[in-house]
Order: sequence, then C-alpha cells, then structure tokens
Amino acid sequence: MTAQQPGRLAGTGAQTQASTDAGARAGTDPQAVTGAGFGPDFAAWAADNVPGSEPPYRLTQVSGGRSNLTYLLTDGTSRQHVLRRPPLGTGPGSAHDVLREASIIQALAGSVVPVPAIAARCNDPAVIGAPFFVMEFVPGLVLTDPDSVPPAGRGALATPGLEIARAMAEALAAIHDLDLAERGLEGMRRPGSYARRQLRRLAPVIEQVQTGQELLRRVGEELGRQSPVQESAATLLHGDFKLANVILRPDCQIAAVLDWELASSGEPLADLGWLVASWAEPGDGPWLVPPATLAGGFPARAELADAYATASSRPLAGLPYFVALSFWRWSCINVRTRARYLEGRSPGLDLDVTRLDSQVQWQLERALELLSQEGDG
Repeated sequence: MTAQQPGRLAGTGAQTQASTDAGARAGTDPQAVTGAGFGPDFAAWAADNVPGSEPPYRLTQVSGGRSNLTYLLTDGTSRQHVLRRPPLGTGPGSAHDVLREASIIQALAGSVVPVPAIAARCNDPAVIGAPFFVMEFVPGLVLTDPDSVPPAGRGALATPGLEIARAMAEALAAIHDLDLAERGLEGMRRPGSYARRQLRRLAPVIEQVQTGQELLRRVGEELGRQSPVQESAATLLHGDFKLANVILRPDCQIAAVLDWELASSGEPLADLGWLVASWAEPGDGPWLVPPATLAGGFPARAELADAYATASSRPLAGLPYFVALSFWRWSCINVRTRARYLEGRSPGLDLDVTRLDSQVQWQLERALELLSQEGDG
C-alpha cells in the first residue's frame, strides 16, 4: 500500500477506455504503457499463453504507485483481461512478488472467497522486464472515493450502504474461516505475534523520517506496551482489505476480492482493524483521498464491526487495539511516502503534503485515544 492517490481502479472491475486510439504496432499500444516493457516479446507471449486471446493487444495502466501495477489488457477481439506486474524499477521482495500474489489467488479458486481466475503467469523477466501474471477481467463497480459512488445511493439512508457493509463483513469472515492447509497455504504461517511483527517491520520508518516522528514514536511505543500477550489462532489475512479492493455486483454483493500482495497469516482482528480504520465516517479529520463511505448512506464503523462479529462468531475484544495499530501503520506508510516525495524520489506523484500531514496527525491522535481506552479497560 502507498499513500492514497486519486483515480485508482483496483483490480480492475470498472470499465475503462484506452488512453489512445493510435495503431497497435508490434501487437501492443506503446503510448498507453510507456516504459513498462510491453512490446513484441509480450505480444508473442500473450498469443501463446493467454487462452483464447488474439493480437493485437492494447494495455492501459489503471493503477500505479509503489504497489503492484495493474493494466487492462484488451486483445484484438475486444476480450479483456487484467495484468499485474511489480512497480517499475523495483527489485525482488515479497511485498511486490506478483507470482506469490498469483499463487494465493489461485489457491483460493473454488473457495467461498470470490477471486478472479488466473489465466497465465510468466516468471521470465525478459518478456517485459519483470515477472507478471494475467487474470480474468471481472465486471462490476469499485468504490474508491465518494465520486465513485452512484448518485442514487449518495446521502440515502436506504439499504445499499448497509448491504455493502454486510457483504464486506461476510467476505472478510469467509477469508478468516478458510483452512490454510486445505488451500495449500500452510507455508504462510509465521511464528509469534502479528502485531509485534508489524511493529518491528515499520519501526525503521520512525528513524528515517523527521515529520511526525515524535508522535509516531509515541504511538508505536504504546502499541508495543499494549500488544496482546496472546493472539487468536492465526488465519489467512488479506492485509489490505477495504472497500477500494473489492469489485461489487449490482446487487451490492462482492464479485471479487482483489490486491492480495500483502496477504499473510495472523490475528484476524488485524484485518478487521484495517477495514474499520479505512471505513471513513463523519467526524474524521481530512483524508488525502476521501474514502467512498464519506458519500453518505453507509453505516458507522461500529455497525461494520458488529456485522463482522455476526458473520464470524468471533469476539471483538481487543479490536480497538488493532484499529489503533492500523491507523499507526497507515501513518507510517504516508510519512514514508511524504519523505520520498520531498526528496524527489517519487517522479510523477502530485502529493498534497499539507493534507497528508493532517491525515497523519488525526489518525495518530485517534490511535492514542483508542489505546487510552484499552489501557483504562
């Protein structure tokens, strides 16, 4: 995950149009994917490996940043797929291991968790300069911000927002109910506390940046002091489960869960904490990119958590801690993104630093409030 950027299509479920109608010489549209390594080698690979596809191919980038990149792949018959590859210029590493992501999605095929079907994968970096995979295009709606919410549901107190919240809660409960061994994912288990792993992994951010450092350190130290002595039995964790990472059907049910690159195993309340933290509601401070739930008509965070408790039959004791951990984790990522931007290491990123700082501030303050409640309890 990165600092949120406008215009992101997760997955993708939204219909998009190629950025140019220029001829597709060499089997691809180079103007749509400048610098991404798509050319004759990719066209030949796709024709041989993507079932039923025919050249020429057009690729249009629909999400970017420092997460795995997503492209809409349209072939000569107008059939569509989705391609995922690592960020440009990055080396190997589990956070951007797209073949690992493909393996997780493939392992979930046929389960109660809806995922796109994997069409093909390629571990030969000679084709486009990095490993990548191709999956089916799943039609539907991706709610990334308030403007992405259909006008009919905006500001209404009717059922769509509530139905979406229930669908999200049920999908997350279904993820946590999966048997890792049965799905061939036993190797994802990690010893020890998930919370402490997150604290250790993100602690270097505090030392590497200046803005927000003291408050980041204070919240991190409090999270360390209050980290659960014993967590629940480890389950599959999505790692970035939020409204922008699912495709919705017209009936408000989930057609596909996307973006599994941060998947791991651990305390299920960590996933719920992240979903709750991302579920914006009136009274929050400024968001760099306001989440879709601010369009109105969506239930409050507490109702979302209750819907998960109903769907999963899991107790919610300790959830405030994991919401606080999520706010802190989000702030670490945003502060790191801010530092890279100001150092000139984020070409093409137009970042509202003032708004980012405001989001970091209120989320860290909210984390302290939650931890204070936990400590008093």
